[in-house]
Amino acid sequence: MKKNHSLFAGLLLGAGLLAACQKNTYKITERTEVSNSALVKIGFFAGSVLNPSIQLKVNGERVSPLLVYNTPFPGGGLNTLGSNHSDYLTFTPGEYTFSWSIPKVGTNEDSVAVLEEKVTLTATKQTIFVSDSIPKVTTYLVKDAIEHPTDSGKVRVKFVNLMPNVAAVDFYRNTELIASNVPYKGVVEYKDIFAGNVNYYVKEAGLATNLNATKAINLAAGRIYTLFSRGYKGGGGTIAPNVSAMIVE
Repeated sequence: MKKNHSLFAGLLLGAGLLAACQKNTYKITERTEVSNSALVKIGFFAGSVLNPSIQLKVNGERVSPLLVYNTPFPGGGLNTLGSNHSDYLTFTPGEYTFSWSIPKVGTNEDSVAVLEEKVTLTATKQTIFVSDSIPKVTTYLVKDAIEHPTDSGKVRVKFVNLMPNVAAVDFYRNTELIASNVPYKGVVEYKDIFAGNVNYYVKEAGLATNLNATKAINLAAGRIYTLFSRGYKGGGGTIAPNVSAMIVE
C-alpha cells in the first residue's frame, strides 16, 4: 500500500491476512490512549439467512479476516463472536476508502462487491457499525468514550439500535428501563449503570412485549461498553432479536 497507514501483524488472523498485512502500517492496539491516531473498531452486524463471509479492504488492501454476522473486529464483545478484548485498529487521521465484499474462495479477490465508501477518520476512538443484511448493507460511524466511570461499582455504557425492521427500541436491565426510544442507527450517549451479571433485553419503543429472550451479560466494573440490539423482529436462528455488548475499553 502506498499511503502511510498500516497494521502490524502481531495478531495472526490467518495466513492470507498475514501476507496481506506485512507491508502495511496499520496497528492493532488494546486499550491504547488516543493521541494523534485514529483508533477504529468494526462492528459487523449485517445479518442474513445465508450469512456469507465478508472481507474488509482499506484503500484496496485487505485488513480483516473473513467476517460473519455478529463479529466485532479486531476487538470483541459479550454475546458476540470473536474475542473478549478491546482491540482497535490504528490509522493516521484522514480519508480512506473502505470496501466490503464477498471474496472468491481461498483468495482476497472480490467475488461480490457489497459496499464501497469514503470514510474520514479523526484522532479519536470510533466504531464503524455495519448493519442491515447482505447484499444490502449500511454503515455508520460512532465516536467512543475514553473516560471511565468515576464510581468503582459502575460501568459506562452507550446504547445503539441495529435492528433494521424496528424503528426504535427501549433497553431494559432486569426490569429497569435504562434507555428509551433508541432509533435504528441511532445512539443514546453514555450513562453509568451498575456492573454485574444481569439480564438485558429490548422492547419496541413504548410497547410491553420483549423482542428477545432475556440475555445475561456480565459487565465488568470500571470499563466502557456499547450495548446494542441486533437481529430482526420476527427473525429466527442466527438473526433472531438479541442484545450484545461491545468492549470499548
